[in-house]
Amino acid sequence: MKKIIFALMFVIVCTGSASCTEYPAIGMCSANYVRYRDKAGTDSEILGRIHEYQNVIVLSEARHKGEKWYRIENPIDKGEAWVLAKYIYIYEPENESKRLYALKVNIMQNFGIRPEKTRVLLGKPKRVKKDEFYFEPAEQDLREETLQYEGCRLVYIEDALSTVEVTNENYAFGDLHVGDTRQVVLDTLGTPEADNPDLWLYRLNDLEMINFEFNKDDRIKQMTLEHNLD
Repeated sequence: MKKIIFALMFVIVCTGSASCTEYPAIGMCSANYVRYRDKAGTDSEILGRIHEYQNVIVLSEARHKGEKWYRIENPIDKGEAWVLAKYIYIYEPENESKRLYALKVNIMQNFGIRPEKTRVLLGKPKRVKKDEFYFEPAEQDLREETLQYEGCRLVYIEDALSTVEVTNENYAFGDLHVGDTRQVVLDTLGTPEADNPDLWLYRLNDLEMINFEFNKDDRIKQMTLEHNLD
């Protein structure tokens, strides 16, 4: 099931051995039960395990005893960890602008790439909704979890961040906040793809987009990162 989800979510053009990456970046685990540790090196303390097709935020790289390691954000807790680079594929944008890709990574860092991480970053949600829906292209039921905070709604599909919806100025998309003017968005991200007076759309790729809705005063009233499965 997760193989189908992440095949839809990512195009991988650099592997763990590539050197083309700018950090921070989004990575995907290529094997099951991959250990992440408190330091680079197989003799360091094991903090947990990452599973195949699970996503991580990669912060930097280093070599230890001839092997390449990635420094990552702890996927479910505070702090950082290290994982062998050979087990992580790095997503590199092909058609996305660097500004949009950097914003997407920032959003994932700020809101949590997994629901466990979100709870660490944002605390206990006001409401939690768990459901399943039938995904016809995969001919499978998929798990969906929604975390509702004051002015912020996050949706995870199979534990992968799918939607971030913000209506409160206390939450940010990079340097952008609810209440910022249309001009601030233009200066930050450039010209939108869809120039609707009430809704600006910035498309990252065929499946992902960032939207900004404006009020009558030309100020942001809602920001949304959305990933469509098809």
